[in-house]
Amino acid sequence: MTGGRRDHSSVSSRDLARWGLLEAVRREAARDQLIATVALPSQPVLEVLLSQWAQNQGLTSQDALDRWLAERSLGPADLPDLAARGWRWQQWCEREGAARLNTTFLARKAGLDQVRYWRLLSGDQDLAAELYQQLREGETAFEQLAGLSSRAGIQVEQAGPVPLEQLQSDLAALLRVSEVGVVWAPRPAQQGGWQIVLLQQRQPAVLDGAMRQQLLDEIGSVALDQLQSSIR
Repeated sequence: MTGGRRDHSSVSSRDLARWGLLEAVRREAARDQLIATVALPSQPVLEVLLSQWAQNQGLTSQDALDRWLAERSLGPADLPDLAARGWRWQQWCEREGAARLNTTFLARKAGLDQVRYWRLLSGDQDLAAELYQQLREGETAFEQLAGLSSRAGIQVEQAGPVPLEQLQSDLAALLRVSEVGVVWAPRPAQQGGWQIVLLQQRQPAVLDGAMRQQLLDEIGSVALDQLQSSIR
């Protein structure tokens, strides 16, 4: 340490913990441990990855790249690992998770279905019952009540599309058995008070490219959690 400035090489685990970075560093160390079993890509693929990585870093010249590496005590030999790290992680997730995708999807499908809905919350059971009757008879609509919510002592929200598994358990259970366009009579809400719910739209989950990637990422995340726990 010179001139009151600290040498970066002296950063300790305690420093990382104080800065709130220790768990993130441990997670990346666990990721390195897993992708060590995945070889670097072929040279043509690696060249594309190197170009994309440099562009994402804003390194548009060799001089800028050399400075970036020097500032981090890295060299040209480190570039393949830097550029291909994300690719190797995706390859690991694909290798480890592909055989489990269909089973995972089927087990999770009920929670992965997405819904769009209206919900009204009221702390007053009588008011909730009155508003339910108005909604059922078409005398008012959720859109109208949303504009009055700040004055009427109610909360009205339109939400979605959102996966059922991300909702509170009582709301998810209600929407799972709802028919589109049917207003449910007031029911106790998990957070207190009474809720009136209308399902607007249901989007069944399908194992398309986006869902496949989501599930592979989740399988990889679980593997990282387990490895982190074992090496603490």
